[in-house]
Amino acid sequence: MKKRIRLLSVILILILVCAMLCGCGLSRLFKLLGGGKEKETTAQPTTQEVTTQETTTKEAATEPTTQEVTAQEATTKEVPTEVVTSAGNSTAEKELTLDTGTQYEANIFLSNFAEQYSFTDFNIYTYSGEQVIDFVHRFAKINEYGAISYDDLYEVITLDYVQTVADRFFGLTLSASDYIDLPAPTYSFEGYVYDGPYYKDGKFYYPAADGATFTDFAVVYKILSFPDGHLEMAFRRYARLDYDMVGGLTVTDAQYRLTLAAAEADQDLLNIGNGYAYVYPKTYNGHNTYQLIEYHEYGLGGIEDY
Repeated sequence: MKKRIRLLSVILILILVCAMLCGCGLSRLFKLLGGGKEKETTAQPTTQEVTTQETTTKEAATEPTTQEVTAQEATTKEVPTEVVTSAGNSTAEKELTLDTGTQYEANIFLSNFAEQYSFTDFNIYTYSGEQVIDFVHRFAKINEYGAISYDDLYEVITLDYVQTVADRFFGLTLSASDYIDLPAPTYSFEGYVYDGPYYKDGKFYYPAADGATFTDFAVVYKILSFPDGHLEMAFRRYARLDYDMVGGLTVTDAQYRLTLAAAEADQDLLNIGNGYAYVYPKTYNGHNTYQLIEYHEYGLGGIEDY
């Protein structure tokens, strides 16, 4: 019995020595001897696997969608400027060269309105008959005084003359509804006197007045052209400072030819307003001119330069 125990002890010592030489720990040895299973460890992903997983789970730097690309392009592309008039025109514009002939024609045309201190806003689609008749009356006083006759204390212009001038500048013919309801002239001037127009038998009447001076004119400095044929003119209104207070003074032909730079340099001129107009080119009595669609004039602070 003692020999058997000794033999087992020797065998056990040999097993321990072999296990130590093989790098096997005692706990592992006991598990092997006891027939136990070694705990399975979860395999940790390699560095390469981790990188691959992160790539699939992170939000990648996505390529811009078609919609995003379009939006980006829209911010960099030049969008054609549009001008919308009350006439409903909305198209890309083109700036015209202001040569001497165009400058002269444009200045003269718009001066017919700028010279009238009361004509500051007009639209061919919303005009009133009285507005057109007032324009024709003042146009006659300034430019065609022979068209005016007198009846007692009234200045008189005929309906035919009004229709001629209205067609020339606006391309329109007044209907009876534009003037038929105007009051007939009265020859009693007690108290308040209506400034006119009065209407009777194909004639328009205005109380006669003297002393008015008309020394204002327009200088166009930019013209934009549109595919439908209409033009937009930007202008400044100037007044002459060297007029004769007694006899009055008209604008000279040389002043109608002024460019903006020349007008600004003239010490006898004062810029008193800015504005713009929409017009159509036309020929009248063999001369190149325009037909008014809209006209808007402002004070010096009312509109910025184009």
